[in-house]
Amino acid sequence: MEIKHHRLFPTLVSEFTDFEQQEAMKEVFWKNHERHAFKNDPYLVAPPEQFGMILSHADEELSPLFDNVIACAKGYVNELGADHDSYFYSIVKSFVSTNDLHTNNGPHKHGDAHISFIYYINVPEDINQKFCVNDTRHRYEPYEGFSETQKIDKQNLTDINSELWAFDVKEGTTIIIPSNLTHFTAFCDHRDNDVTQIFDKNINDLSELKQMRVSMAGDIILTSKEPNR
Repeated sequence: MEIKHHRLFPTLVSEFTDFEQQEAMKEVFWKNHERHAFKNDPYLVAPPEQFGMILSHADEELSPLFDNVIACAKGYVNELGADHDSYFYSIVKSFVSTNDLHTNNGPHKHGDAHISFIYYINVPEDINQKFCVNDTRHRYEPYEGFSETQKIDKQNLTDINSELWAFDVKEGTTIIIPSNLTHFTAFCDHRDNDVTQIFDKNINDLSELKQMRVSMAGDIILTSKEPNR
């Protein structure tokens, strides 16, 4: 008997590592951190995005970081089988996201954009939350919830029996996802049941910021160079 399995309709998530200017951009970020992660109210419990700090890509000193993001986005588009040169790439929003030892970010989407990115600026060894993506679409399987009810060894999870995938993160890594894909951070350990409030520190304090996991997230809109096509 010959068997040929067809894996159909996958979702592409791309991980780009070893950004050459990682250390230089990290130092620029520390120098300019007040432009990107400033809280003038120590009691304000909100991420920078929610109080209007969404234009980090306008910082010219960080332009190599965002040039790298666009290069990654083009690589993502190529992998989808499209010609990356047929689009303009517009970063419409970028903002700092932080996690300390006991915080995570809940599930969400960036549904008003096409491609979203996460670039990791600072990753302390003791802050090991994983970046996770979750497929919330209807799955074609023997019956509704089939995969969820199987006692599958976690070491044998594959793209066809898992609705969630987790990535370890490291400094200098850029992750590219479709903006409407649900994503979040999670501990994947006992702390999942003991999470404190997100963004509960005045991150204007640079010494505290350096102890946190810091990423730059944002959204990209694709515009065809030949709209008539």
